[in-house]
Amino acid sequence: MKKLFLTLLLVFCLISASFAKTYNIKSNNDTLTLKENDIAIIELPENPSTGFNWQFISTDENVIKIMNKSIIYPQRPKGQPPLCGQGGTAVYKIKALGKGNAQIKGVYSRPWEKIPPAREYNLDIVVK
Repeated sequence: MKKLFLTLLLVFCLISASFAKTYNIKSNNDTLTLKENDIAIIELPENPSTGFNWQFISTDENVIKIMNKSIIYPQRPKGQPPLCGQGGTAVYKIKALGKGNAQIKGVYSRPWEKIPPAREYNLDIVVK
């Protein structure tokens, strides 16, 4: 019974992820229109081994919430770990919670440095 439940949960997650809209660095400064409960995915290049990473905020978490982040590294031959210093792709899952307007604002920087970020990423989001 437990295996069946886990299998169904995995299938549901894969199906719902396939309906998510995906945005990347080319979408910077775009305006997105989502419906309540829509999921969107933001994929951006990131190399945490250099100390740089993306830090995001939502200007209104009643409208849009950043659910989680994962990093995907390029595929290597079976059994080989990622290369030391190798960059990957940061994948952020965001969810439209309620009607309204909000922004997702991100900076790519080393958090301890007091200099301007290396990159910025912004999305205006309208939830209907």
